[in-house]
Amino acid sequence: MAVSEPTWKKFNELVRLVQQDHQKQRAVCAAGHDFEHAFAVAQYAKSIAEDDRIGELGWIAGVCHNTDRIFPDASETEVRAKVSEYLSVVPLDENDKTLVLEAVMEHSKKNDPKDNPVTVALKDADQIENIGALAFIRSGQHFHDLQPVDYRHLWENPDATFKNPLSVARDLRHHLEWESWLRTPKAREIAAPRFEFLRLFLSKIEKELKDAGLFPYPF
Repeated sequence: MAVSEPTWKKFNELVRLVQQDHQKQRAVCAAGHDFEHAFAVAQYAKSIAEDDRIGELGWIAGVCHNTDRIFPDASETEVRAKVSEYLSVVPLDENDKTLVLEAVMEHSKKNDPKDNPVTVALKDADQIENIGALAFIRSGQHFHDLQPVDYRHLWENPDATFKNPLSVARDLRHHLEWESWLRTPKAREIAAPRFEFLRLFLSKIEKELKDAGLFPYPF
């Protein structure tokens, strides 16, 4: 997908401010929530949105959507204020700023039928970016203290949760849930081969463990 040069230029001050904050907070946003992730999400949001206006607002929301991650100790009120600060340099009317702010604040929550179109585009874009090839590396970074595979239980450990998957492989398997969450046709189209690749990768893990006599676990 080509970089949207006109969008970049139109909102260059916004990009500068957000990139600057990512650089300042690099220690807390390196594993999966760097500026490049935010930019990629912005690009996807623009490409999958229902129309050009929502696409542009989705692009802005994508650039801003890491705010809670790069300021992990900030309250919701403080995050909202920071996003509003970013939006102060963007030539949008108050209604559009409200849509963008709402999308950024809601993007980590479960899908809601009441989600505005910008929120829908942002949520789908974030999931598309997080299911790509880099997800395999990011998962290992984020859960660097976990075992690669839970040899005893493999996928079905009753103590495992989404936030504490107990193995890197199980964290990746949790990503498959996102396939049914996507709501825009273009997002589903982009994501389909990525989910297919993830299923193949997970099946290879299981097959190789079987070949090695480690699944089912014999000890």
